[in-house]
Formats: sequence, C-alpha cells, structure tokens
Amino acid sequence: MTDKTSSDVMALVAPKTAARFGRGRSALLEARHAGLVQLPAACRLALTALGHAERARQNLQAADPGLARADYAAKVLADVRGGADVPPADEVEVVEMRARLHGIQAFALDQARQQLHNELEAALADGDDLTAGYVRPALAALYAEAGELFEKHGPVLAGPAEPVVGAAAAVARAWSRFGIIASDVSTLRGVQFALTEETCGHDHEGVFAIYRDDPRDGRIWGQGYGARHHTTSRPWPTGDVRAYLGWLLANRLDVWVPTGPQRDERWLEMFKPVPALAALGGPGADIGRWA
Repeated sequence: MTDKTSSDVMALVAPKTAARFGRGRSALLEARHAGLVQLPAACRLALTALGHAERARQNLQAADPGLARADYAAKVLADVRGGADVPPADEVEVVEMRARLHGIQAFALDQARQQLHNELEAALADGDDLTAGYVRPALAALYAEAGELFEKHGPVLAGPAEPVVGAAAAVARAWSRFGIIASDVSTLRGVQFALTEETCGHDHEGVFAIYRDDPRDGRIWGQGYGARHHTTSRPWPTGDVRAYLGWLLANRLDVWVPTGPQRDERWLEMFKPVPALAALGGPGADIGRWA
C-alpha cells in the first residue's frame, strides 16, 4: 500500500521541490503523490510539514504601514484645514505593530521552509537506496499483478480495445486494469532510470537498466546488436506501454530493477574494456567488446 499525499499539499510543494531536486527526484515525488510508491518516513514527514509551511506562507496577510501613514496624513490635513484637533495616531500604531509582527512571521516561515527543504533533500540524497528500497518493490508488485492477469486472460490484454468489446465483464475489467498497470510501470521505470543514471559509470545506454539478460539475445536488442552495442533494431513494440508490457511477459525475460552500480556490474560482466583504450584512459576507455 502506498501513502498518498493530499493534492493541495503537493500542489504547494511540488514546483519548488522539482526545481531544487532535479528530474529523478521530482518524478519520484510525483509518483509518490499518485500513490505508486512509498518513501522513507523522513520524506513523508518533511513533505507534510512543507505543505503546512507553504500554505501558512501564502495565507500570511501583509500589513502595509505605508498605506496607514498616508491615510493618517490625509486625515491630519483635512482636520487642520477645518480647524479641528489632530486625530489620534492609535490606528497607525496598530498597523505599524502588525507590520513588524508580519515581518517576524514571514522570516520564521521562510526559515522553516528552508530547513524542511534541507531535510527532504537529505532524505532523498541516495538515488540507489530509493531505487532498491522503494521503487523496486513497487515495480515487483505491478509485474506480479500484470503476470497473473496475463496468465489468466492471455495476449488480448496487450492489444487494442476492439476484441474486448462484447467480451465477458471479467476480461474487460482485466484489460482496463492491465492498461493502468502498464502506464504505472512506465512511470516507475522512468523514475528508476533517472535515479540510477547518477551513479552509473558504464551502462550509459541503459542496456541493463531493465533486463539482466545477455543483450545479444535477439528477443531484447535483435540480431543487429554489434560489438559497440549500438543498433536501431527493436524487437519490442514501441510507443505503446500496454503492448510492451505484454511483449515482456510473453517472452519471459529476466526483468530486474537494478541500482546504478548493479547496472555497471552486469555491464562489466558482459563487456570487457578494450585494453589499449583502457590503458590510455579518457574518452573511449569505456568502449567495450564482447566478453
């Protein structure tokens, strides 16, 4: 079960966290808000507190002593023109006091927001830990559910809606749920890739970000996969998350959710650096050949 942040809190917090924490972590927070993934307790507490702080800052009413002074000056001018006594300054004094208190409140809230952002940043610091501890189990649950549906109802779940029209209600429900799962899987895979690419030194192309299999397996990259692991061949459906998830299940590939170092470890198992380039270092040292 996931912990879903209230929409109003995330509406206040999300723009600032996205700008501060970058693509991977902002996508993770959005996925958490959508109920797709849990986060550490420290993150949840900081997000909730940030929502309260942002709301309080927006609701803080500014008191403008300048307007009160101008209004008082106008009253003084009017009264002295008419020969009356100068009006008391109590009203201006109240506004001046409110303005000072407002400034103190605003400063305190700004300090609180800064501290909470720091706490949230610290809690989100390790993208690999977040991947292993939170994104991985969320994806595992989705794959398991999708696998059960696919096993029961077959490839019709991965196709268009037309064949489902007129089918049994259970099939229609499964087809609808399968599409939601496929979309959620795609979202979380994007989060995982963004979080792990920060610590990935070899697998820059993401060859082992989803599959642990040998990339020479034609089911994954096709027969055109070359020694420098570049190809335009893709044996899976592109641009359709539903069809892609069906292809994944039908081919029974060894799907995993690795961290950056795990991606690199598998890359190094499959590819050996070219000795001459590796000795020289610098650009091109990572270009591999078949193990």
